[in-house]
This record gives sequence, C-alpha cells and structure tokens, in this order.
Amino acid sequence: MDYRRLEGDLLLEPASATYKYLKVVVPKSKRPYLKSKLFRADLMLTDLRDRISASKESLPFPSARLRSRVHGATGREGFAEVGQRVTDDILRLIADEGRAASQFQSVLDFGCGCGRILRYLSSHMPKAEFFGADIDPEALDWCRSHLPFAKYSLNKENPPMDFADDSFDLIYGISVFTHLDESLQLRWLEELRRVARTGALVITTAHGLSRYEERLKKEQLGQLKKDGILFVRQKMKRDGLPDFYQTTFHTREYIEETWGRYFKVLTYKDRGIDDNQDAIVMTTR
Repeated sequence: MDYRRLEGDLLLEPASATYKYLKVVVPKSKRPYLKSKLFRADLMLTDLRDRISASKESLPFPSARLRSRVHGATGREGFAEVGQRVTDDILRLIADEGRAASQFQSVLDFGCGCGRILRYLSSHMPKAEFFGADIDPEALDWCRSHLPFAKYSLNKENPPMDFADDSFDLIYGISVFTHLDESLQLRWLEELRRVARTGALVITTAHGLSRYEERLKKEQLGQLKKDGILFVRQKMKRDGLPDFYQTTFHTREYIEETWGRYFKVLTYKDRGIDDNQDAIVMTTR
C-alpha cells in the first residue's frame, strides 16, 4: 500500500479516501454500511472545520448535511463556488432573452434547498420579492432563520403549491426535473404554468446527452434515445430526500416537444448551467 498517497488523500477527502482503501478488506455485503458510517463521519469533520475556519461571506452557511443534499458534496467552498457560478449562468440566460434582472418583481426559487442560489441571486434583484419552495422541511427551516429576506413554502410530492395563480414573473428550478419521474414532471410543469404570470421566464435544467451520454450504460442510452426520458433509481440513497427523488435524463427533442405543451421553449443550451446540466429557458404562451 502507498502510505504516503493515503496520507495525502486522508487530508483532502477523509471519508472517501478511507472507503477507497478499506473496501479492499471489507466484505462486499458490508460496504454499504461502511459507506454510510464514513459519510456521517465526513459530515461531522466538515462541520468542525467550518467552525474553526471563518468564512469571508456575510451570510452564514448551512450545515454539511444540508449542503450535501443539494450539492452532492459537503465542502463549504465548493457550495459557494457552484452557487455563484449558477447565479452568473442564470443572469446570462436572462440577458440573452433581452431581459434585465432588475425588471423582475416576484421570483420563485423552485427547489431552493438551503439557499445555494437564492443567497447570491437576490443581491442582483434588489427590488424583487423572493420566494423559495422545497420538499425538505429542515432546509426550509434553516432558510427562514438565516436567509429571512425571502418567504418559504413546503412542497409535497404532488402539486399544488401554496401560491395563487399568476404569482411570479421569474421562476427558476435548478436540478429539480433531473430527479423526478415523467408523471411527476408533467404535474409540476402544469403547476409552474399555473403560478407563472403572462410573459414570465421559467428556467429549468436537464441531464442531457452532451454531458451524460458517455456515463450511461449501453441499454440505458438506448432507452433514453428511444423514449426521450430515462428515470434511474439509485441502489442506495443517503441524501435524506424522499424515495421518489432519483435521477432523470432527457433528450433535447423530448423537452422541446413534451415540455413545449406547457410553455414556449425559447432556448435550449447544452451544459448551460455550471457547464454541467443543460439549461432550458421557457415562457408562458
């Protein structure tokens, strides 16, 4: 074993590095348990690091556990960097449609989580009233306490949301439809259409072929190209989110045709959000 390399790995990513080396000697049947325990240890270590090292930002950061649910990683710096990059991408998509960020009056962060984007985008729209909606009550409680400039609403698995018709002139949902099966997606698209004002911009994302084609198995890729949508269940969930929240992939053609029944699709940009997920910009008809 390369102990010098192990020492370096442990300093950077203690939980994943420990699993990498221990799984060689741990029986396969016990590895999910080991992974779960190491993940919990990683959350504790990350929170401890956060307390020791002060942040330069004025707004507080959520716990490592809450960050991992929306970010897939526990680190504070990565959470902030992605939040800022996604905010820049949203502003760029808005500008590309000939809109000014300052013109929006009522903004919904659909799937706000613990405010990874909300904390940054709100400063670019000082006149807008912000709202966040999510299925995670713990994340919403944190937002209410630490990001009180917005109002928050708890979603259920199915619509409706606690908002009146024609409530918002900007709605964005980053990495939401990338986790819902087709029937849920269609119900939520109908709901977003209900709460969007005439002429509103609706920005969402998809796991598209430009980024994920090489990551899919041959049979999965074939199914995706045939149906336009692929819903994949994880073998072991540890994100603390409901079982219906899995992983979904789309083709551009499917989105333009199927989502186009609910909204007018203005722009489809490959890897338009954080050079990762495809960006879809829509408006009400």
